[in-house]
Amino acid sequence: MSQGIPKSSVGRILDFLSRLLPQPGPPVLDPSIQAKIETPLEGSEVGYRISVEGTQRRVPDNMELWLVLYAPDEDIFYPQPSAIMLLPGGRWYTMATIGEDKSQYIGKTYEMLLLMLPRASAMQLVRQAHEAMARGKGLGTPNIPRNGVVMDRRIITRR
Repeated sequence: MSQGIPKSSVGRILDFLSRLLPQPGPPVLDPSIQAKIETPLEGSEVGYRISVEGTQRRVPDNMELWLVLYAPDEDIFYPQPSAIMLLPGGRWYTMATIGEDKSQYIGKTYEMLLLMLPRASAMQLVRQAHEAMARGKGLGTPNIPRNGVVMDRRIITRR
């Protein structure tokens, strides 16, 4: 009797990505609205605290950009503590915490998601994360709001 082959990190990430495919009724995105991650680069090895930078264009006033880490081995999302501040000239910048400052996180792979969310959904994301923390489960949350749009993503590994 076979127990099957355990999924690799790549397999879990692909499973996760398939869950992000548009569902009926997702927000329709104007093609002139853009937001991209410039750094870190795809496949980067990063430390515990990193700066994340990017560009944005025409993000509506009622929307916010958020950085969320997805840990495929835990199937948990880790939203960063606040919305990304948009800077003049179409730029944005934020700091991100990748896991905890402990050696057990070294070598762990994350997917960094740049989400655009309506403000009300962003507050739901923060509330979910804080409720999980109050239950002693860290700032992780099992899902992200369905009315958010993944604008960009990067696979990174903690060093």
